[in-house]
Amino acid sequence: MVDTGILLDRLEDWWMEDVYEKHKANVKKLKKSNAFNINPFLHPYIANFVYGDISPLSLAKALVLPRAMGTSVTTTFGSKMQNFIVTNIDHAKGSAIGGVDIEFEDQTVDNKPVMYCQVKAGPNTINADDVETITKKFTKLRKKAMLDGLDLAPNSSIVGVLYGERKELSGSYLNIEAEHGYGVFVGSEFWNKLTGDVDFYDKMASKLHSISLKVNEEDYIQDIINELSETDEIVALSKL
Repeated sequence: MVDTGILLDRLEDWWMEDVYEKHKANVKKLKKSNAFNINPFLHPYIANFVYGDISPLSLAKALVLPRAMGTSVTTTFGSKMQNFIVTNIDHAKGSAIGGVDIEFEDQTVDNKPVMYCQVKAGPNTINADDVETITKKFTKLRKKAMLDGLDLAPNSSIVGVLYGERKELSGSYLNIEAEHGYGVFVGSEFWNKLTGDVDFYDKMASKLHSISLKVNEEDYIQDIINELSETDEIVALSKL
């Protein structure tokens, strides 16, 4: 079983350095209008729809806030968390096998069989087309195991979903299990396999909640918005 106390301490250091600092650096780029592909037909509509006018400040807010709250940090969450796993859990590693993201020893079973895992961010992050892609990769893994004499335990090809609950899994995930026979482990199930601590998922969520309370950048964001609102492009857009 992993020493999850140490792992949680590493989580905080990693989050502040690799998530928070990089997120803040990406937000800093938004003070320049060339950071955006501004649609002159649509953007004034969006600003007025949300803020009630098309002043430079409203136009800037409608550009900065969605990016600051979503795009970069959301799209990289899965890969960043995957990197945290292989860097900080000794029995986990990135896989050299095509179609497999990580390999790790299952901490919920006494003999700790190796799991060959595709990592997904959340319970709704795949669609119907992804099911065929995922299952084909696992089929290739089974064939490779037979040819290379790879020690592939039964039920060792799995999908690990970083957050969520089983009741939230999309039909596409359920299809991977029901129609193709590959296990899907979501949220606490997945982290329990990784760490051997059935409560680690909740501990991690609590830890990240406490970290989140330390990173109030409201004034920093407002400064970025103010700078963007004063650029020639935004001022001109407000006067069309």
